Amino acid sequence: QRQMCIRDRFQIICFLFFFLLSGCISENTDDCSQGTFLKFRYVLNPANEDLFSSSVDVVTVYVFDSEKKFVTMKVDSGYNLSGGNIMKLNLPDGRYDIVAIGGDLADYHIGTFDSTAEEFFKSGLEPFITSLNDFRLKVVSVRQGTLFPDSLKDLFVGMVENVEVRSGKEFNYMIDFTKNTNRVELRVLGLEHMEYTPVLSADNGRYNYRNAIPNDALERIYVPLSSNTRSEGKIFTYNILRLMEDRWVSLHFLDNRGNNIIPEFEGLNIIEEIMKSPKYNQQMDLDREDYYEIELKFDGLTLVSMKINGWEIISINPEV
Repeated sequence: QRQMCIRDRFQIICFLFFFLLSGCISENTDDCSQGTFLKFRYVLNPANEDLFSSSVDVVTVYVFDSEKKFVTMKVDSGYNLSGGNIMKLNLPDGRYDIVAIGGDLADYHIGTFDSTAEEFFKSGLEPFITSLNDFRLKVVSVRQGTLFPDSLKDLFVGMVENVEVRSGKEFNYMIDFTKNTNRVELRVLGLEHMEYTPVLSADNGRYNYRNAIPNDALERIYVPLSSNTRSEGKIFTYNILRLMEDRWVSLHFLDNRGNNIIPEFEGLNIIEEIMKSPKYNQQMDLDREDYYEIELKFDGLTLVSMKINGWEIISINPEV
């Protein structure tokens, strides 16, 4: 009987020791092996490596229930993300859809599509009211809502559907991030004698839960972040949001009154020209790229050649 007591005590000690190691003692259950976990990665980049830890320092997730209604949000940063890039979901049993946003949201608004609101956008999400289909991510606009901030903070977007949470079970889900911000360098040759500002207009300032551009996206204007003149021409740099193969980004050369100084050049869809390069055949190719160098050469007021990331496009005919 004494040996049995010693054995029972030993088993109890081992049982408690196991839970101490697993972090499941007391009320701290964050480290328990059971639960539903989200893991984040960012591999769609020029290096084709997982650059999440070096690129994203904060993640905000938006949780929608099986009825596609918003439930709650959670933010993780610092150690929680660097320690395996994992977030634990503490939710009631059920199935959920998750929208994840990586990066500082200071330049962006989270809200919903609202046909009665200004710009069809209503800021904020309402628990158990906001529908997943109405979810919108929008850049903060300035100057009557037409111009973006000069320098956008890096933005990463991902999602996962049908996430299961069940007591006593462990589930793991991977969220792959797409970078929604790019840098564009525009080099212009042949117009050194003229005063102008090249601007980019696009409809890519708003995204739905699938990181696609909805029909309620409005035209937005990007102005150069910086400019300088060199012997090889004028150089302009931009921060621009995600390029989509079925959308448009147009280029215009404007004077200080906003008039187009090249009547024969009514605008160029940059996305279409980029995809003429054999390097960019599909949306995944555009999403993988982080930097676009565009070189335009004019003869008088006629565009005669273009290079995009070193690829030369010959015989460009200006639109009239």
